[in-house]
Amino acid sequence: MPTVNFKISRLRKLIGKELSINDLENALSSLGTAVETIHEDLIEVEIFPNRPDLLSEEGVARALRYYLGLDHNLKNYNMKKGKEEVFLSKEALEVRPYVRMFIARNVKNFDFDSIIQLQEKLHVTHGRRRKAVSIGVHNLDVITFPVYYKGVKKNFKFIPLGWEREATIKEILETHEKGIAYAHLLENTSIYPVWVDSKGVVLALPPIINGVYTVIDEHTKNFVVDVTGLDEKKVDETARILAAHFFELTNEVYDVKIEGKYLMDMSYKKKIVSKEEVKSYLGVEMSLKDMLLKMGMGYEDKGNNFYALVPPYRTDILHPIDVIEDIAIAYGYENFDASLPSIATIGGEADNNKLFRALQHIFTGMGAIEVMNYHLSNEDVLFLRMNRKPEKLVKVEKPMNQEYDVLRTDLMPLLLHNLQHNKLHEYPQFLFEIGSVFKGIEENNAFAFVYAGKDANFSKAKGIVERIVKDLGASYKIKETNEPYFIEGRAAFIISKVFEGKIGEIHPQILNNFDLELPVIAGEFRLIE
Repeated sequence: MPTVNFKISRLRKLIGKELSINDLENALSSLGTAVETIHEDLIEVEIFPNRPDLLSEEGVARALRYYLGLDHNLKNYNMKKGKEEVFLSKEALEVRPYVRMFIARNVKNFDFDSIIQLQEKLHVTHGRRRKAVSIGVHNLDVITFPVYYKGVKKNFKFIPLGWEREATIKEILETHEKGIAYAHLLENTSIYPVWVDSKGVVLALPPIINGVYTVIDEHTKNFVVDVTGLDEKKVDETARILAAHFFELTNEVYDVKIEGKYLMDMSYKKKIVSKEEVKSYLGVEMSLKDMLLKMGMGYEDKGNNFYALVPPYRTDILHPIDVIEDIAIAYGYENFDASLPSIATIGGEADNNKLFRALQHIFTGMGAIEVMNYHLSNEDVLFLRMNRKPEKLVKVEKPMNQEYDVLRTDLMPLLLHNLQHNKLHEYPQFLFEIGSVFKGIEENNAFAFVYAGKDANFSKAKGIVERIVKDLGASYKIKETNEPYFIEGRAAFIISKVFEGKIGEIHPQILNNFDLELPVIAGEFRLIE
C-alpha cells in the first residue's frame, strides 16, 4: 500500500480546524487509513489502494471535513466548458489511445509538493507504474491553444524536464533518468506520442517526461493537466481525481474540448441500495443520510431503497456493499455491540491447510521464497507467452484492467512473470506458490515452483521433487512428457499419491517471451484430493 507524507500545519489549514495530533491521528485511523509515523510537521500515512482520492492533503482534508461534521453540504463540482481545444492524431492514438485534459485557473493555496506527490502516487497505483495511466501537469501561461496530440519519430527533438539542452526522443529514452525507467512502455512502437501547442512548445512525451518549458513551481497559478493511457476507465477516473483536487483550490476548473467533445463528467453518480440490506449487514438503526454525508456522499430516499450520491472522485464505490461499508465506517466500528453466536462449534485445521503448511516448510527449507499472485491474469501471460493454445476461460465481463481479465488456469506462467519483474535482483532466484487454479468454473488446489540460475537443469528439478515427496513420506513415478514450454527431452510427468504434474527446463523461446536471460527450471502440480 502506498504511504504519503502530509504537512500537519497545511492539513489543519485545509480542514479549517486546529485538531490536536491525537485527534488528527484518531480521525485518520477512523477513515480506514493507517498512521505510520509523526515527526515534527510531517505525518506519514498508509493509504489503501482503493482510495486514490486520499493521496493528497487536499483529498484527506476534504474527507476529514465531512467525517468530522465541518462540511454540511455536498460540493458542486461544476466543471465549466472551456474554449480551448485539443486535436488528436491517429498515429498518437494508436500508441496511447485514451486522453483527457482540463484547465484550472486562479489556483489559491497551491502546494507544489502535494500535487507532485499525488501525481507520482497515482502513477504507481492507479496508473500501474504509468502503463495504464500517465499524467502531465503544466503551466497554462506558457501554452498557446489549440494543443495537438501528435505521433512523431524517434529523431523528434525537444528539451526534457531536468535538462538544459535539446535531445532526440531516442537519446531521452536511452540516457535520461525517466527515459531509462519507462522506455519499456514504448518499446514496441516506432511512433511516439507528444503534446505540442500551436507554437511548437512541447508539453510532454507521455508516459515518459514533460517538456522543460511548461514546468510548474510554487508560484504557478494557472494549470493544464493532461492524462493519457491504455485503459479508458482508469484514464477517466484519474482525471476526475485530479480535477477534484484542483476544485479544493479554485472554482475555475474547465474541461478542454477534445476533437469537438467535452469528455469530463464531474457529476454525482447514483448507486441504489436496499435499506433492509443495510440493516441485515449492520444490525442497527441509524440515520443513513447523516452517515453518508460523513463520507462525502448524498442521500435520496426511495421507499424501501435509497440512492447514495457518489462524488466523482470516489472510484472505489462499485457495488451496494461498498456503500454499506462506508456507512459502517461513518457509524464507527467501535460503536457496534459485540455479540456471541447462538451456536457452539469446534474448529480445526482443514487437511488441505495442513498439506499447504507442510509444502511451505519444505520449500522454505530449500531456500525458496513464497509469492502470492492474483487469481486474475490474462491470456497473454497464461497462454501466448507459454506457446500454448488458449483453453476455455472464465472471463471478467467488465474488467477494470485488461491485465486482469481472466481467472488463472496455471501458476507457472505467473511465476515466470515474477522472475521477469525481478531481473535486477541477485541470482539464483527460487520462487514457489501454493493456491487455486481454475478449469472453467472448477477450482483446483495446486502448487508450482521456478528456479532461475546458471545451474538450472533437469537434474535439479528432479531433485526438488524428490525432496518434496521424501519429506511428505510419499513415493512417486516418473515418465517422459512433451510440453510446448519445456525443452524436448528435458521434461517429465510426475505422479504420487499426493500430487501429479510436470517438471522440466523452460524452452529458450519461452525465456525470450518473458525477457529472461538465464536458464530456468519449473514444475507445476495438482493436489490429489
